[in-house]
Amino acid sequence: MRTFSKLLVGKSHLGDFGRSISVFGFYVIIILLTASAVAGSAIGAGAAGAVYYLAVLGMIVSVPAALIYFGILFFARALNKDSLRKVVIVWFFAFPALIVLFAISQ
Repeated sequence: MRTFSKLLVGKSHLGDFGRSISVFGFYVIIILLTASAVAGSAIGAGAAGAVYYLAVLGMIVSVPAALIYFGILFFARALNKDSLRKVVIVWFFAFPALIVLFAISQ
């Protein structure tokens, strides 16, 4: 029983919660930057309203992404899988950043 209380109350899970909140903020910023870049380009000039509507939907979807990120970090810490934690960080931070760089370069 003592191990279970350490799992839930330890400082490490509070840090994981903070990281999941940062994932939410990171996704919102990335979605807004991408929407601004597409709306300002020649492709999205006439469809700026539709682009920003999709941006709002993307922000709504970023809430479950943050929850999934927190869940994976929670179980990775519980199972002592450091490699899974590193893969999750790359998956949730590096790939969206590369997508934004690609969208802005177009």
